[in-house]
Amino acid sequence: MRKQWRCLEFSVFLMVIAGTISLGWSQTGDSEDFTRRYVVPEDDSLHSYNIPFTFVNVEHEQSDSGTVIHLHTKEREPIPPNSVYTLEIHTSDYIIVYTHNNLSFPGSTGDHLVQVISRFGARPLAPGEVIFRENQISLFVPLHVENPTVAIFRYLPSREDEEKAGGLFGQIASYCWFKRSERGSLPGWPIADEFLLTQQQRGGTARWERGQQISVPSFGDRPRLGERVSGGPNLLWPRDINLIPEDGAVSLGGGKIIEWGLEQGSFPSSGYDSSDAWVGLIGADQNGDGRLQPGEVTGVIGRCNPNQADNDYYVDEKGFIHWKNYGNNELKFHYIYDSSRDLLKIFDESGNLIYKGKPSGWRDIVVRR
Repeated sequence: MRKQWRCLEFSVFLMVIAGTISLGWSQTGDSEDFTRRYVVPEDDSLHSYNIPFTFVNVEHEQSDSGTVIHLHTKEREPIPPNSVYTLEIHTSDYIIVYTHNNLSFPGSTGDHLVQVISRFGARPLAPGEVIFRENQISLFVPLHVENPTVAIFRYLPSREDEEKAGGLFGQIASYCWFKRSERGSLPGWPIADEFLLTQQQRGGTARWERGQQISVPSFGDRPRLGERVSGGPNLLWPRDINLIPEDGAVSLGGGKIIEWGLEQGSFPSSGYDSSDAWVGLIGADQNGDGRLQPGEVTGVIGRCNPNQADNDYYVDEKGFIHWKNYGNNELKFHYIYDSSRDLLKIFDESGNLIYKGKPSGWRDIVVRR
């Protein structure tokens, strides 16, 4: 059985089949479609570069021997040999990944390999194979892949760029949903933290360590809402924010915790409606339980835009916290929070700095744009 999905304005075709590698490239498309940027967190400098291809659509089919996943691509140029990238197919339980010049992917046992790695525990589960062809990349795994969620292509031109950007994780060059979640949170890399596993995954707190890139875990489109951080004039935030106890959290050390929250919208009763917005929270774990209570929240460090926005919420290898907001498959806002200085910076879709200050009182700056 073959199922196909079309990606809004992207062009890549990931095809998963066994065999030997053959390369064939064609020059197509407008160069503007292939431009990406990253901000260096330490000095706010903006670096632009071109990516070799983008996603068009994705499909997968199963046989007795395993699963083939097809990604169609719109190509600009051959993949440079010194570039750093991953190709990822995500499910709720594991990730199929191909790595190129990237040694930081949790659980990976080598480079230039296709591997299936468990999402929790980062354990290698099975090997796979890859073929590159003109306008398609082919991956095969000896598993029956059920309900894949999204294909992600992370890319940087070089190791030097990887160091400046704080790692490869946040550099999403293209992505395509098999089935978009209502929540739109882009999934992270495997988590090897055993403490999170002992917390039965949901509601657990992972520990960030220097050199590690980790996303803030989220579970489900409409998780159970917890206690509220009260909002209003002269308070931390103009609207109430619900904590999300079923989502995970990340400990930054020194008692600092980051989590997801839900900003209540025009109808602030219990539950969800279209005017609500996902937000990122920072706070101090005063009671030592590894999670934030309403009185422990000290700032809001990211916010989802309306209209089916997708969000990437993570800590880079240097310890900067990022919230990247995508709309219609294009980066709209990039939030960078420096917990050592309690400093939030917000950049627009062109990389312009539009806010620099405390992680509160900035909501209208992004809502009115």
